[in-house]
Amino acid sequence: KPAEVGLPLQVRVSGGPWREVYARQVLDAPEFRYLAGDLGNVWTPRKTTFKVWSPVARKVNVALFQGDRLKREVPMKRLGKGVWGVEVPGNLHGVPYQYRLESYGARRTAADIYARASTEDSSKSVVVDLSKTNPSGWPAPRVFAGKQHADAILYETHVRDYTVHPASGVRPEWRGKYLGLTQTGTRVPGTDFPTGLDYLKALGATHVHLLPFQDFNPGNSKVYNWGYETTLFNVPEEQYSVSTEDPLARIREVKEMVLALQRAGIGVVLDVVYNHSVPSEGPGSAFWELVPYFYFRTNDRGDVLNESGVGNALHDGRTMVRKFISDSLDYWAREYRIDGFRFDLIGMFERDSNRH
Repeated sequence: KPAEVGLPLQVRVSGGPWREVYARQVLDAPEFRYLAGDLGNVWTPRKTTFKVWSPVARKVNVALFQGDRLKREVPMKRLGKGVWGVEVPGNLHGVPYQYRLESYGARRTAADIYARASTEDSSKSVVVDLSKTNPSGWPAPRVFAGKQHADAILYETHVRDYTVHPASGVRPEWRGKYLGLTQTGTRVPGTDFPTGLDYLKALGATHVHLLPFQDFNPGNSKVYNWGYETTLFNVPEEQYSVSTEDPLARIREVKEMVLALQRAGIGVVLDVVYNHSVPSEGPGSAFWELVPYFYFRTNDRGDVLNESGVGNALHDGRTMVRKFISDSLDYWAREYRIDGFRFDLIGMFERDSNRH
């Protein structure tokens, strides 16, 4: 029975030690394929529905917080296809939460890999009414509609690097931030040479390719980083926000950046790193805590493979992993109106067109 996949199971070979058995490839069976689009939290003013995929869990609660203080835990029910869910009444906009699970004899805590907002340290997800994050004039028209992809002229840059220097002419509090790419009329001090958004326009670029700004390794969020170590794929990185502690601010500021660029006739291409995640194992990884070993490529001993060169590789050949990647891309394209994606290490992805 599908509900028994998480029952304790051990094996012993040739008189050796007893070893725990962890479900991996079996979770790709049809009995565990949940293809609906409502994983994560679905907010309304009257209630929020939480759904999380963890077939191996024996128990799941959603823990709701008030600031850093635990307010209550709500038990979730097994719904089938490996999903646990619960409806919590009331307006939970802005409420931090975590999933607390029991699997393989251990208690685990995980952020929500499908959540759209998080706390600054990425340890908790946050329920959000996304309509409150739309800037005035949102959205801008699509800038490249009806044109040939081969006609795109891309300029690659880094959110921080592009405006962080005082010579950028950008107002000090916006330098190195999402909002730095929204300011017009900037010049190299003492000259008429355009900088920032005006420089992109003067170049004639049709698109700006931004290095990854999906939420990355909180251990490196305080230092210079290119962003190639994503932790929560549906959440913007907080260090490029003028309000790092406000989960809504970074969402709104990314939209303001996209809006300004698209109004200037420049599309936005987001560099994405769905081939690996950081960290890959243990309490810091929501993927690992939700379904140990499943989301990553491992050998027969359970060792995480280093095919990406950074310690792990997401197993996109598994249906629920591939579904997550597809859902995440769809979310960025719909909610943030991202015009295109540049895939890091695209050669690592499997090319089975019959999968989700």
